[in-house]
Amino acid sequence: LSVGAKTTGINNEVCQINNTKAWLEGPRLSNVEERYYGTMAMDERSRAAAIGSGIDGAPPLLDEHNLQNIIDEQSLCHPSGAFRNLPISDVVLSHDNNADELRFWKMRLLYAAIYRHQSRYARREAAMRRGAKCEDELQSHKVGSSDYECSDGRFLVVPLTPNGGLGSIFNVNTMNAMLVGLAMNRTLVFANDLGHLFSSGVDSHPWILSCNENNVTRRDSQCFFRPITPCSLLISDITTTGAKVDRSIRHRVWSNVKADKRILVWSVVTVDTWAVKNETIQVLHDTALELIDELGATNKWRPLLIEAAEAIMNDFDAGAGMEEPFLVSSPVRTALILYMLRPRAHIGDEITKRVQESLRQSFDKGGPEAKPNLGIMIRGSDKCNRESECLPFGQYMEALSVLWKTISTPMPPAITERPKLRVFLSSESTAVFDRKDIWAGEGKDEALPFNVNFIALNNSIGAMPETGKYKRAKMALGHDLFDVVYSAISTVYFQLHSTATLGNGCSHFHNLVLQFFRAGCGVSSDNRGELLQELEDPRFYLCCEKRANPRCMRERNAKIMERFGNVTTYFNGQE
Repeated sequence: LSVGAKTTGINNEVCQINNTKAWLEGPRLSNVEERYYGTMAMDERSRAAAIGSGIDGAPPLLDEHNLQNIIDEQSLCHPSGAFRNLPISDVVLSHDNNADELRFWKMRLLYAAIYRHQSRYARREAAMRRGAKCEDELQSHKVGSSDYECSDGRFLVVPLTPNGGLGSIFNVNTMNAMLVGLAMNRTLVFANDLGHLFSSGVDSHPWILSCNENNVTRRDSQCFFRPITPCSLLISDITTTGAKVDRSIRHRVWSNVKADKRILVWSVVTVDTWAVKNETIQVLHDTALELIDELGATNKWRPLLIEAAEAIMNDFDAGAGMEEPFLVSSPVRTALILYMLRPRAHIGDEITKRVQESLRQSFDKGGPEAKPNLGIMIRGSDKCNRESECLPFGQYMEALSVLWKTISTPMPPAITERPKLRVFLSSESTAVFDRKDIWAGEGKDEALPFNVNFIALNNSIGAMPETGKYKRAKMALGHDLFDVVYSAISTVYFQLHSTATLGNGCSHFHNLVLQFFRAGCGVSSDNRGELLQELEDPRFYLCCEKRANPRCMRERNAKIMERFGNVTTYFNGQE
């Protein structure tokens, strides 16, 4: 049963919604309704135009307007950065030997392909809603502007893991789910707190960082981030017809796993991600070509986009490195992070506003202003000597000096004063900031080649949980878990103001932040993220999983002994 054409009574326009009665009456796994229209918001018709792009003569998704709209949804990327700045319309692009231009277009194309993959089965409905005033009719059934039935879709339903921090959740668990969804050519749907509805004990609990805004059934990430897909499944379809997937299946031809089932439910996504490598890349490549074909043969971006699409295949069937986790630093993983972590409009606006307030701090030491400015993220608390080695604060600053010397422009000989340098400092631990104050108070900063002006997020969003695992978070007076996530998300945008940010490769969150640098999201196109483990100086090579990885420490210590003749003065852990 479907609801056909209906006159809305507004200008006698006809609203074609064509949804089944069962879906309209629900209950559905509805998406949170975005009713905020600030600078980061996209109105309902623009959203429907992007979802329904390329249908019945509608502008394609890579049309300038549609592409800019979906790119601007990723408001953690700086608005002046390369990723969000499309070339102006009257410029004919050159694709000859321009590596940066090609890299940024490859990233935009991957991002758009993921957007299309996740909204593919909503396209026809979005086209029906386009141009007609359907709001009243849809609202009478409590259908939001981001809710679509997607009746012909194929889905992989997974919960956000209730444990861990933002980095491990999105850089590992949810990343695996996205990769498998792509490999299966299925739309990924988050569904939390539905375990009690399954007869065979699907492990689905509320995400620890969820809230009850507008719809209590989701309990996933939509307090902070935009919906992962506009498809809103009937809860009864998930719980009664969804086929549960064995959590341990590996090394499969993923497109054939229970291919006859419309909905697959996988409570814990554990997978050797290299096993989905070729299927994932092939789906994204094919989707990218589909988007390019919609542009037409005369589009000015087409030659460069075709080259970017072919560059997506660079990782296909690359036998070397297959023992490593798939796409650890590849553009595919980066584009998935950009898509999954699109802040809701009001969150993005508030982060921008408050980070700018933090950046207005003035320099408090003399000397000419140094460029570049640098950032450093220091993981402390329960990470130290468990999941990672840690350094005394002074050695982190020595590492920053090493980085600065490799990318800075020497001061003119006539200038003898030490330059002043902004350092964007981030940590989840108040102890790190205490050690910074002690270090500076003892005058140890005088040994650096620059004067330091530390910039930190102001207290209103600087909630520090003293842990990377939110279940163990310790709340400062007046803060809660919402503030903790707010602070973590803000750190991404905050660090993108530095020319180069240094992080710890043992931290999932630090790796997540560096993905934004790789995407061209920094305030300048040449901004970059670095890992301590990537510096040439072995004194700063931190080993992960200390107890389980003695070989790392042996090899690192041997390099330090060869170069400096002493190890103990460099690695004495947390101060």
